[in-house]
Amino acid sequence: MQNWNRTIADNITETIKRIAKEYNLTTNSAGIPLDTKAEVLLGYTIDFLSEFASNSVLNSSYYGSTLLSEKATGIPAIFTGYADLLCLASLNEWRKQNYSGADAYYEQVKAMWDGKGFNDSAFKATGYYATYKLGLFYLLGRTLNKDFDFKKELIERVWLCQVSSGGFKTDYLSSGGFPDCQTNTETTSIILLADVPSLFEYTN
Repeated sequence: MQNWNRTIADNITETIKRIAKEYNLTTNSAGIPLDTKAEVLLGYTIDFLSEFASNSVLNSSYYGSTLLSEKATGIPAIFTGYADLLCLASLNEWRKQNYSGADAYYEQVKAMWDGKGFNDSAFKATGYYATYKLGLFYLLGRTLNKDFDFKKELIERVWLCQVSSGGFKTDYLSSGGFPDCQTNTETTSIILLADVPSLFEYTN
């Protein structure tokens, strides 16, 4: 968000740090709460990707909302079948300057593309694609300076998932429709973080 509004971005960062301190959450040296996954997207390296996370309610009435915390279990992830975890693993290896490792994970994700989305273990279990994985892979390709032959299709699919209010639906079907889902902050923020261009910007 810093590219669009530095004041708002800095305010969000400081609010997160304040909440982490107020509720005694485990943080990195910069004061950002750790879940051994998401911080990879913020430029930090981690020792391992956590398999699961437990949710706890920090405040059931936080300015009219419920404030939740996600804490890593400390169990390393078995992520070879999941596009999102492979993207995060690749980014993490790239930040550690293990470029061959980053490339290997990148190629595994790339091979999961089936023309409509990333056909990974989660898709096989649910029958629908996760929108945020499109953003993750686009971000990964941009970070690793990789090109891929389905970039136009990926970009087009991303923007088909946007709703009129601005957010992005969390999931979509191979038919082009959507399951019973909503927009959420995680999906929308990853698309924004990836800086996915519009189809017009990409083709002109």
